[in-house]
Amino acid sequence: MITGISLEVIFKIFYPILYSIVFLAIYKICQELNFNRELSFLSSILPLTTPTAIYTFTTMGRQVVALLFLSLIILTLVHKNLNSLSRRILMVFFLLSLTVSHYGTIYLLILSITLGILLYYFRGLITKEKTFYSGFSILLSLAIVSTLAWYIYVGSSSVFDTVLSICVQILSKISELLNPNYAHGAYYIIRELGPFENVLRILHFLMFLLISIGLLHEIKNQNLNKEYLMISIGFYLLIFFSVIVPRFSGYTSIDFPRLYTLSLFVLAPYFVIGHMVCLKYLNKMLSLNKFKTSVENYTKLFSSALLVISLLFGTGVIFEF
Repeated sequence: MITGISLEVIFKIFYPILYSIVFLAIYKICQELNFNRELSFLSSILPLTTPTAIYTFTTMGRQVVALLFLSLIILTLVHKNLNSLSRRILMVFFLLSLTVSHYGTIYLLILSITLGILLYYFRGLITKEKTFYSGFSILLSLAIVSTLAWYIYVGSSSVFDTVLSICVQILSKISELLNPNYAHGAYYIIRELGPFENVLRILHFLMFLLISIGLLHEIKNQNLNKEYLMISIGFYLLIFFSVIVPRFSGYTSIDFPRLYTLSLFVLAPYFVIGHMVCLKYLNKMLSLNKFKTSVENYTKLFSSALLVISLLFGTGVIFEF
């Protein structure tokens, strides 16, 4: 109303531009993780293979803004050329912006950071390594304080009450683990679909398997930025919990397709890493010396083929034939 720009222009032009920046941010994140241009591009395309990313997120302005700030938070974490002061200022700004943008996304980020810190803490107990990051715990504390302040005092605590209600529902149905009537993720995995939808589901099973392999490889080798790895572990566990824990997703909370797609924006680089790990293992097992020098090229080939096929099914283009 202040600028005189109509809502139609905002939804048809402004939000799509913001949404496109999210994929550019993923591309830049991958480059900061030492991916080349081709592998960075392939990673940034991965979230678009879900119908939710194409048909649902494009109609959700607040979710798009939240995705943008989430990707910028991760980019700030992994960027190599930022000094300590600039990094902290940007982190505070992006975190506060995410807090006021979309309550579901900030809660998922807080939960993912918490899960990542806990997992690294227990890993440190086993390996006797120092794995607790004070800077990351400060980030978690800031996220919690800003979220509580905004949604209790500014948001009249209605959203906070909803989150508490979800926690109560989870505890009341905890005996129904993996029950598709209560676990939204389990329902989406086993529900009956048409032949084309089943193909897309199988493709995503395969892509998630590659993501799992890539994530496990990085947990073992610790090659990536540790803060980003901790967030990645957290979002991976969120998908896992949404399949097992009743009322964790769906119903009064964020549904499984949105949670899964949102997690793909964070986990996208591991898709390519998983491909490379599988191809290197295949090369080692078969002792193909010629293949060894072309692992990256074969990764590009197989990743591209899988993404193109998934895009044809995810966008619904294949249904027109």
